[in-house]
Amino acid sequence: MSLRIKRISTGIPELDLLIEGGFPEGSWIMVSGMPGTGKTIFAIHFIYNSLAVDNAKVIVVTTEQEFGDYLLQAKRLNMDISPWLRGEKKLYIIDLFHLAKRAREMSKEVRVDPLDIPVLVDSVRRAYKELGVDKGEDIRLVIDSISAFYARAPVKARSMTYELKLRLHRRNVTTLLTSQFAVTTRGTFGYGAEHIVDGVIELELVEEGNELKRYMWIKKLRMTKIPLKRIPFDITDEGIRLEELPS
Repeated sequence: MSLRIKRISTGIPELDLLIEGGFPEGSWIMVSGMPGTGKTIFAIHFIYNSLAVDNAKVIVVTTEQEFGDYLLQAKRLNMDISPWLRGEKKLYIIDLFHLAKRAREMSKEVRVDPLDIPVLVDSVRRAYKELGVDKGEDIRLVIDSISAFYARAPVKARSMTYELKLRLHRRNVTTLLTSQFAVTTRGTFGYGAEHIVDGVIELELVEEGNELKRYMWIKKLRMTKIPLKRIPFDITDEGIRLEELPS
């Protein structure tokens, strides 16, 4: 008897074909890479597909740009997510970048730091309650990027990620984290975090002659057979498109 696993689409059809239809439901996935490799665009694909196709509820946590900029970028990619901000609550925004900016402008004595794991946990739990996580609602959580929380203590990235997953994991919540690469080591910023998550996808820019080429590596995805090859992709006006699929 084969184990049936509910799959959650990445929002990138060609990628879904490579990973048995998508991420296993309830997974914690980390998309990492250097600046400019397409991490936020990957997240937008996931968010838009979750709302427009899967009719799921989505929580978006932004830490490195204000959510207004997020909306503009999604619109430019023909993945407008603004309609889900109106009417029935489907899209819940936690704009920690805006809150952190305001805290710095207001006073140096502000005690609550928006970019602190307990603050993040409390914020997401409030969203869970409002969106009905305990009623079995299909929910997606996106944190873009988790590296903002590692910045002050990169050596604690593994323990931070473990605490976050321990306190926020639900079977009906599939989570996507984006993470920066450390420029010096060319590895995920915050060593050890990739051991805690269920899946790791790395995006990279590689110099080939006088051109930069984009590649994707699926380094890890539990309960899934994955291609052990580097996958070329491009970013078009419609977002991420895989150029050729590994055989």
